[in-house]
Amino acid sequence: MAAPDFGQDLEIADAFAAHFPVASGHRNLLRAVFRRLTTSPTDECGEIYAGECLDVRELFAARLDPQRLQSIARSIERTCLYDERIESATCKATMDSARKLLTLAVNLTPSSGPTFPLVLATDGLTVEILNGD
Repeated sequence: MAAPDFGQDLEIADAFAAHFPVASGHRNLLRAVFRRLTTSPTDECGEIYAGECLDVRELFAARLDPQRLQSIARSIERTCLYDERIESATCKATMDSARKLLTLAVNLTPSSGPTFPLVLATDGLTVEILNGD
């Protein structure tokens, strides 16, 4: 079975490198979802997504109760589905109060190909990819 074609793009995740390698396949799709989840709809870059994005740093709060965490997870799922290559998305949001870290474990199912994980962590200032090629 041939690998699904998710296109190609510059590989930009959380910072600009000295060079811009090209990402393709499932790695390109992961990076696209990451950018969509770290771009505020009110930023100039949010115009690229026509407001169909969200910055997970803006969701961070020192106290997140279970109901708020569930609401965050649903927002992440909806935002992932704005990418037409994603067929379904599930998310579990957890807050580590001691470390002041919000973790988002997302499972993405593309329209073609297997489900794959993307795990992000934010402290409200930065977003780190914990899992996902």
